[in-house]
Amino acid sequence: MQGELDTVNKYVLSAIELRTDWATGATIAENHAYFLKQINLFRQFLQPAAADDAEFILIPDTNALLKSAEPSQYGDVIDDARFKFVIVPTVLAELDGLKRNRANQPLGEKAEKAIRIIKGFRAQGSVLEGVTVNKTIKVQMVPTEPRMKELPSWLDAENKDDRIIGSILEIQCGQFSAVVVLVTDDINLQNKAEMAFLPWSEPPEFVTKVVSLTAAAK
Repeated sequence: MQGELDTVNKYVLSAIELRTDWATGATIAENHAYFLKQINLFRQFLQPAAADDAEFILIPDTNALLKSAEPSQYGDVIDDARFKFVIVPTVLAELDGLKRNRANQPLGEKAEKAIRIIKGFRAQGSVLEGVTVNKTIKVQMVPTEPRMKELPSWLDAENKDDRIIGSILEIQCGQFSAVVVLVTDDINLQNKAEMAFLPWSEPPEFVTKVVSLTAAAK
């Protein structure tokens, strides 16, 4: 059993590092099927911890918050009103930078509005531990930067999108039974999420097909 776990672990790490040329099929479908077969052993171990009402964690990028910083509007992303809304440090830094940049006044005003809404959560308790809004949504802010040296080597510590991916990976590792979803309309960031095997969705106003809780948990 330990030998099987080691073999699967090496394959998964190679896949994350994009070093699986020896096992790459001709089509996406073939690769997807092969990957699912390889990680089936891990699924068997994790199954007891995966409840039917698995928790959803939504992580918006900067563009998503510029469109809407109200967590209540993100329920359509997963077709559920109960979820955790987590804001990572790279996104907060980007918003603050946009607010200070008056060269693009409309964008700066949007950033200032988003920050004002986010700061309003502090009045309800500790945002580091998480505060409940609209009865079913827990809003939380991550204060620490991702440990990029411990994450996939193709992530660039100087790239803001890569740092967002890094934060999401750390959150997923810390809560393995949860479904962590990146919310972004940035096609480049969407591509990087797919490279990191992370689910993503468009921001609320662009969602054309919601993801059900059961389907995403699978």
